[in-house]
Amino acid sequence: MPQSLAKIYIHAVFSTKARQPLLADPWREELFQVLGGIANNLGCQSVIVGGMSDHVHMLFALGRTLSLADAMRSIKANASAWIDESRRI
Repeated sequence: MPQSLAKIYIHAVFSTKARQPLLADPWREELFQVLGGIANNLGCQSVIVGGMSDHVHMLFALGRTLSLADAMRSIKANASAWIDESRRI
């Protein structure tokens, strides 16, 4: 039986609370790398992550065993924990 392949690409855009410019320049690029790593660890292939001081854009392929809601919950929660532990806003 041939194997089927499906890839669902997600362009997620999410912002800081009240769109405040909280993502500081000195560590914003590092945050984007962390976000990509979190997605990859979840089984979601990260394509590109970027944004501005008040919002983030992520393009990733959704993993086969994960719902979009679960993926976004994990990505945002882990990124928030990383900011709280390693960076002060």
